[in-house]
Amino acid sequence: MITLTFNGEPGSFNLEAATDRLIDLGIDPANLTIMSIPDRSEVTVHIHDDPDGSIQTLVIAEFSNHDPSLTEAQLADAAKELTEANAKADAASIPGWASWTEAEAVAWVDGHVTNLEGAKQALSALSRLVVALRNKTWPGLQGQ
Repeated sequence: MITLTFNGEPGSFNLEAATDRLIDLGIDPANLTIMSIPDRSEVTVHIHDDPDGSIQTLVIAEFSNHDPSLTEAQLADAAKELTEANAKADAASIPGWASWTEAEAVAWVDGHVTNLEGAKQALSALSRLVVALRNKTWPGLQGQ
């Protein structure tokens, strides 16, 4: 078991929102125990199983924004890790595109890009996929 503790200002941790974001990133909520003192200025997270350290990285990225004891380098690393982790979820949220084969994607374009509206939909989906791939490949590039 891994135990992480984060400190912040009273009320600075929204446990429900943080838990939802961690679940959205694919973490099984049964693998975490998240506790806070009543004023929500301190949060303790117990990770029950994390063989490769990826869950710990995501938890640190989620809660680090509120912990003044972390260095700028730790915050930057956490932000990069979170961006990279979100990239997979972002790509997966593009209906169809994330799981199609090349032939299926080409067939969809051939069948749907027959007018300006269809072209806009296809370019929008492709733009989202390009950004997700960029974030996965170069998580620190966004916003530079």
